Amino acid sequence: MLDSFFKFDKLITPTMIKIVFYVGLALIVALSIYYIVDAFRTMNAAVGTGLMNFFITLAATPFALIMWRVVIELILVSFRNNERLTELAEKGKH
Repeated sequence: MLDSFFKFDKLITPTMIKIVFYVGLALIVALSIYYIVDAFRTMNAAVGTGLMNFFITLAATPFALIMWRVVIELILVSFRNNERLTELAEKGKH
């Protein structure tokens, strides 16, 4: 196991990117909940500002989730391209 780790025969980033994706999702959801709660707190002092923050958070959360997915997919595409190029190079050798 350590031998392949130090030789870089197998890439570990494609496996780890799933963990990074789920951690990012959790952070986006947690921050969205925080901002929604904060919007309600703001409504005690300024109703208009609190409502604006609430609706901005509701609109921004799905956008942030989609953008996070796109970023992760772009990273994965680069690794898949590398795998395909490696396969093509090996076919060309034979």
